[in-house]
Amino acid sequence: MKKLLALLMLLIASLSYAANGFQLKYTDNEGTITILDNSKDWVKVYESSGMTLYLNDGGFAEANGYKVMHSKITYKTPQEFVGGQKIHHIYSYGLVDCKKGVLYLIGDLYTNDKFEMIYKKDFSVGEFVSDLKEPNTARNDVYGVICIDEII
Repeated sequence: MKKLLALLMLLIASLSYAANGFQLKYTDNEGTITILDNSKDWVKVYESSGMTLYLNDGGFAEANGYKVMHSKITYKTPQEFVGGQKIHHIYSYGLVDCKKGVLYLIGDLYTNDKFEMIYKKDFSVGEFVSDLKEPNTARNDVYGVICIDEII
């Protein structure tokens, strides 16, 4: 239990330390959050018939052994969401542990075709952990891009 608490504190500290790396730009117009999506901020790392996955361009901030990851999924066909809304993009933020090959997701932000936020989900540290080493997956491509120097 003490190790888990220490890990949680480490991850929280890492987030605040790494905040001066890439940051998603947005405007807030009377409660409507709009992402200022610039294609120059993103590098395509995976594409399928249904979506394209991008990672932030310009490197990955490091904090206490973790790499800070920002990603964007763009759906080729909008996805149905609550209340008939359509999701066009999902922006994610998390920490990658290259040695373990896992992603600790911190948050997701869903937008419509006008890049307006329609849903935001924050995760508690350790609530959403994803294996990045599964072969032939978009996650594995993310691992290769972020952790290429870490692969043994």
